[in-house]
Amino acid sequence: DLEIYFGVNYSKAVKILDKKGITVEEIDESYSKFIFRGLKIRIHNEFHFSQFTGRVKSKTDRKVNKQLKTLLTEGCESIEIQGAEFTIPNREFNLLYYIRYMTLHFTEYGLYLRHLLDLIAILNNAGNINHQRLIKNLKKGHLYKLFCSFVYICRENLGLKDNFSILEDKSLADKVTADMFFNKFRKIEKQKLKKMGGLRRYFLNLSYFFSVKWKYDKIKLGLFYKTIPKKLFP
Repeated sequence: DLEIYFGVNYSKAVKILDKKGITVEEIDESYSKFIFRGLKIRIHNEFHFSQFTGRVKSKTDRKVNKQLKTLLTEGCESIEIQGAEFTIPNREFNLLYYIRYMTLHFTEYGLYLRHLLDLIAILNNAGNINHQRLIKNLKKGHLYKLFCSFVYICRENLGLKDNFSILEDKSLADKVTADMFFNKFRKIEKQKLKKMGGLRRYFLNLSYFFSVKWKYDKIKLGLFYKTIPKKLFP
């Protein structure tokens, strides 16, 4: 998947794609998606992580959105791919963005090994980012506890060598690891899910949601209860 942020040029980008004959599915005022040569591409004008559709947007979304936009103003980096130059966000932005993405994926679907490997790659290339500001932003966005558990798992099991100062909560890290490999809902094959009737899938999703209250509590107490109406009436 590819995520592209257009900001104020979002509407213009959608119109250009439409003129080029590319079918763009507009999900809401800040998020659209389309398929190009087999690649799923999502375009955004805000950092609301709208690809996670079954959740309640909150003050935290606005805080993280503001933090990410601020980081974007502090400069970007350029990379060259097959002779073409592309602009990518700075490293502190990448890390904050990815931790928010991981946290939402963790609550909505659970994590896979690839998420931890991507985190290791980002941390290994973090360079001299402002650790104090990053941790402050993570705490404001209710991301710090889970960030610590993700880093702890990577250190203990995947050989990560980093210099972040984290709270080592082995109990939480073990629970996150167990959820990755032994969550009964993850054992259901995708083909079986596709063939499942709408009502049965609805109750399966509800069962999963109520089984992971502890995940929401680790982000922010009360978030789970605010999310219930959205899950009951998607």
